[in-house]
Amino acid sequence: MYGVDVEVYPNWCLVLAGDGQDWQQWELGLDRTLDRDDLAAFMARQRTVGFNSLAYDLPIICELLEPSSTPKSIYRLSCELIETGKRTAKPKDWRHADLSEVAPGVRISLKMYGARMHMPRLQDLPLDPHIPITDDQRTLLTDYCRNDVDTTLALARRLEKQLALRASMGRQYGLSLISKSDAQIAEAVLIAEIGHVERPQHIRECQYRPPPWLTYETPELRELMADVLRSTFRIDGNGKMQLPDALKRTLTIGSGEYRLGIGGIHSSEQRRTLRSSADRLLIDIDVASYYPSIILEQELYPPQCGRKFLDVYRSIVERRLEAKRTGDKVTADSLKICVNGSFGKLGSKYSKLYAPDLFKQVTVTGQLALLMLIESLEQAGIAVVSANTDGVVTHPYRHQLDDLRGVVAIWEALTGYSMEETEYAALYSRDVNNYIAVKIDGTVKTKGAYATDGLMVTPRASILVRAVVEHLRDGVPLSDIIGRGDVRGYLIARTVKGGGVWRGEHLGKVVRWYWGMDGEPITYASNGNRVAGSEGAVPMMTLSDELPGDLDVGRYLDEAQSILQDIGAWQPQGSLL
Repeated sequence: MYGVDVEVYPNWCLVLAGDGQDWQQWELGLDRTLDRDDLAAFMARQRTVGFNSLAYDLPIICELLEPSSTPKSIYRLSCELIETGKRTAKPKDWRHADLSEVAPGVRISLKMYGARMHMPRLQDLPLDPHIPITDDQRTLLTDYCRNDVDTTLALARRLEKQLALRASMGRQYGLSLISKSDAQIAEAVLIAEIGHVERPQHIRECQYRPPPWLTYETPELRELMADVLRSTFRIDGNGKMQLPDALKRTLTIGSGEYRLGIGGIHSSEQRRTLRSSADRLLIDIDVASYYPSIILEQELYPPQCGRKFLDVYRSIVERRLEAKRTGDKVTADSLKICVNGSFGKLGSKYSKLYAPDLFKQVTVTGQLALLMLIESLEQAGIAVVSANTDGVVTHPYRHQLDDLRGVVAIWEALTGYSMEETEYAALYSRDVNNYIAVKIDGTVKTKGAYATDGLMVTPRASILVRAVVEHLRDGVPLSDIIGRGDVRGYLIARTVKGGGVWRGEHLGKVVRWYWGMDGEPITYASNGNRVAGSEGAVPMMTLSDELPGDLDVGRYLDEAQSILQDIGAWQPQGSLL
């Protein structure tokens, strides 16, 4: 597998390909003559990957293969692609994957993925792409391009399973899926199995239709249901559903407060520490495949697809469950993409599956059904301490465990949904979306600001969460962790629109730093404002192998202690350090 990247200037163009050991390059301009036959043979022969390459690099390469292409025509096309987003189809015999949709996240730059993977070097384009270069500047630009290829290859290796899954599904369905996101794959597969799909309807408003089992006991929730049934859900010009004013309220059930939204229900806890004990448990209960279950239970299908949508969707769900049962992980994973990815397309006006009324029907049902469960649990005397989209966390006394499971079983029988149970030893919450949960086996689940790794997580000094977790779980002093270990745990990264500047040095649009004893803020090149969180920053655009000698250990200890305060676990009388 080769990474491919293209650089274009008014008088020069470079195509660079590498697999980590072998490097190939083709140039046009500055007295370099492009070997078009060699480039065409390479692209046809090798498996290649790029980033945003379907929209830019491959159209450039296709133009380069035209005998009449010149540096001027390539530069003109480059400007057009950047300004208009115009796409040019690639030759069908090229085995190329564009990673920009496969990688998780929305509108994330390759540079930021480089920061998330802790690549050795973060670097912006060193020369203005609209000014002709000199022959001496070729080496500088080739080195920059090589760094981008290294990052692309590293990202491809992180996405190996996803790419293999797409290749397998492509062969199975006879579709080109290698460069598609999960949601795009779901749409393509469903439409392929359904057959012809008409143009989606673009409705402007709709009402909610409750399932027959959705009922409440308490006056407040009965009033809520009445308001939901009276409300009109309107779709704005962007095709997005708006929450009616009548539903913009806070509900109190037992000791908990809950807010509704188009996306899901959220409880309102803040700065709270909860632990299991000899008397009480902490049990997280999530609905398995919540949204797909609602779609099938209520028989929801986009009108343009007809009822065949349900037949295909149910078949995919059942095939996935059978694959899980028999241990066929590849099939199970591929069908999971179809099951989960298709829901988001119901809310996208650009999708053939677009049906905003169904999107609303699913999300509102999910919230109201969870409120029904919360009400039942609280009426049984079982405390619900958190709720978020597809599940709740309960804090029952140990003698209430059978009662808890009985309430859940009744809810499952009424709704047709299934729930999965996880027991926690402790739950430390800044709020419902940012928490640290320690399971009874000692493993840890982190969410939001406390997530520490992966392609979805921008570096924010992960050593802080590690120190907090080990302190809370194992009683390790913060100072036993902070000031030691891998430098990557101390780094913070951020996207800076227009580029960041530190002591007169332009750093680029993605900046990476640590807090140092002699540091100072990074500022925006455009207006001189400080980059958030960069007070005391020392840039580390090129990764070091060792902890820097000027690391401000005291700052990191203070920040770790602030996390403990934010989750309600600070112990001012005890020694944390």
